[in-house]
Amino acid sequence: AGCVGCGIHIHAGTSCDTHEQVKGHGWNADVVDDLWTKAGGAVYESDEWGNAMGEFNMYNGFSFGKNLGHAVVVHGQSGMRLSCGVLQGFV
Repeated sequence: AGCVGCGIHIHAGTSCDTHEQVKGHGWNADVVDDLWTKAGGAVYESDEWGNAMGEFNMYNGFSFGKNLGHAVVVHGQSGMRLSCGVLQGFV
């Protein structure tokens, strides 16, 4: 079976090297609530082979530039980290 309601989030950390460096969800608490949740829409679904495709728009209280350099984590059905990368600008 594929992944249903699995999470994808921008995190507060700027590295994927360790769990501590990834940190928690990244959002500006002075502007918005934590939207990196299922209720906030930060989820994806995949087929039984793990293929997933899609997009969503979300405002986490930071500009595009302020999100650059932060870790993005893709979580599996159990919440386990499947993948992590650092947001890069256009080259």
